Amino acid sequence: MIFFDAGHGGVINGIYQTKGKRAFINGEWFYEGEYNRLVVNKLKKLCVDYNIDFFDVLAGSNKDIYLNKRVKTANYYGKKTDLYISIHADAFSKESANGFTIFRYKNSSKGISKIFNENYFESNPDIRNRGMKEANFFVLRKTKMNAILIEMGFMTNRENNKYLRSNIDDVVEGIFNGILEYTK
Repeated sequence: MIFFDAGHGGVINGIYQTKGKRAFINGEWFYEGEYNRLVVNKLKKLCVDYNIDFFDVLAGSNKDIYLNKRVKTANYYGKKTDLYISIHADAFSKESANGFTIFRYKNSSKGISKIFNENYFESNPDIRNRGMKEANFFVLRKTKMNAILIEMGFMTNRENNKYLRSNIDDVVEGIFNGILEYTK
């Protein structure tokens, strides 16, 4: 089973739920949580089309659910062989930061990170590949299953932001092809 975590909150009654986690580029707001949800919703539809079991740890909510609740939910329903995928758009104070990154916890399989890194880059060759990195993120450290966190590109970089907005189907394809390879 694939566990999806669309990082951060969405918009409720016109109010974005997560402090920060937004960028104003080319006269438009980019709300990370909203974009993450768009990606996850497209991934869930593909999972249905390909008969792949999945679970949305946010249950379709636009609230910014605490990390410990996300992980507890996944750990309650999941098994060691399942995969937790946390979806994000990166941000940095300097606009020059760009590219995508696949993160894993230090004790998890490098092979899983490699699958997603290669598939994402194959579908998105116009965005810089920052590679696979270890991180001590809560959702990676506390899940009892395989887990990765995907930073799809920098929302604070004009070119990455434009790419993410204009190429969402390629972004989704890169992640989903990793899911297909992981589940076969």
